[in-house]
Amino acid sequence: MFKLIFSLLLICLHGHQAIASCETSWKISNIKKISTGDNFVCAMGDSIECRGKKNKYGISEIPYLKQPKDLSSDGNGACAIDEEGLKCWGSMKYTSEVPQLKNPSEVSFKTPDALCVANNEEVECRAQKGGKIVLPFGIKHVSQLSLGGDYGSYFGSPRFGCGIVSGQLECWGDNYYGQTDAPQTSNPMAIAVGEKHSCVLDDSKVKCWGDWGTNGQTIVPKGLNSVTQLVAYPFETCALKSNGEISCWGMGSYLMPPKNLFAAKQVVIGRFFKCALGSDEVRCWGSGDSCPQF
Repeated sequence: MFKLIFSLLLICLHGHQAIASCETSWKISNIKKISTGDNFVCAMGDSIECRGKKNKYGISEIPYLKQPKDLSSDGNGACAIDEEGLKCWGSMKYTSEVPQLKNPSEVSFKTPDALCVANNEEVECRAQKGGKIVLPFGIKHVSQLSLGGDYGSYFGSPRFGCGIVSGQLECWGDNYYGQTDAPQTSNPMAIAVGEKHSCVLDDSKVKCWGDWGTNGQTIVPKGLNSVTQLVAYPFETCALKSNGEISCWGMGSYLMPPKNLFAAKQVVIGRFFKCALGSDEVRCWGSGDSCPQF
């Protein structure tokens, strides 16, 4: 209850501030993916670049990456996969609990210390501070992987996750809020999990569950269709449509995209801000001073 009241207070305070927009030119080219943390955004192209508010973890101090293949960030840390394997920086720079899976192709990081990597055959996960990530027995052939839960608070849910496994939706871990009670699906195409809820794109229909339905992020807007991507954050969910439009629901949905925003190829959510990827450009918008400072 304390956490919910605190979150509502923060959203109310930010909701009365003007929506700021920020954009920048990046040194890297051929941007294929973006990922956010609490107050930064990273872009992956021929290499990876991170920008945002400075913090003690050195999120901009990125290790050498040779042809990066995947990127995941959250909180104050980030991890990427390149030709040499898994590399992490920021708050994850000195972690000793790193999955040792060979030839990883996908990474999912959840602050402050939960990390999973997957290849075409296997999934391996690690957690610091004595935490555990228990995967279903025999899980293989994962095409998408998403970790959820509030890892840094006693008020949030423990670790859980969802993945598309051999073409089927699988969820595992803590289910206190019903976040792993996955519905029946026929053709899961995309997944996203937040702090206490989960969503899936099943053919053309978006389904969300968890959090006891109390904060709006599981109430999918009527008429939502042509969805290609989902992204979840505590108390909010966003969907990207095939025409580049962005639709969001939940407590942070007041952060609407700028009217002149390009047709987006990807959307991500940070702490009181959002970012979209266009044709080799990134644009962010946020409440007050929450927009990452480039």
